[in-house]
Amino acid sequence: MDAAILHAATTAGFLTISGLPASASLTAERRKFLLRLFSLPEKEIRKLWLWDFDHGQKNVYRGWFPLQNGIPTYKEGIDIGPDIVDGKVMVEAEDPLLSATPLPGEDMLPGWHAAARDYYMAMTKTSATLMCSIARGLCLDEKTFDAAFD
Repeated sequence: MDAAILHAATTAGFLTISGLPASASLTAERRKFLLRLFSLPEKEIRKLWLWDFDHGQKNVYRGWFPLQNGIPTYKEGIDIGPDIVDGKVMVEAEDPLLSATPLPGEDMLPGWHAAARDYYMAMTKTSATLMCSIARGLCLDEKTFDAAFD
């Protein structure tokens, strides 16, 4: 498995992972629940925008990126940081990489913060497992990359 993951990481750069534990899987129901974020009124979504798209915002690294006309990325979404799990302990105003994640109020999407936190934690565990596999595939100690992601 390590060789297959390393091959995908060093060639295509993409892979499909299946057989994740139930806590990490994105069931149709969980996905639908998380995607409710996109049903917020435009006025509420604009409050979450990154600085790149609204210079009135202070969100440099975390926040909403809207669909961009003429740019063939064909995506919109929100970059969420570790503060969704660890709260303000992970926020440093001077460091854009540790800026607070702008999120809708709990009253706007009841239960959404908890669901996003759970999914974030599951994906963090999944990514750590992948990095251990890549390290082994490179004949390195599997903990080689751990410190870079702490």
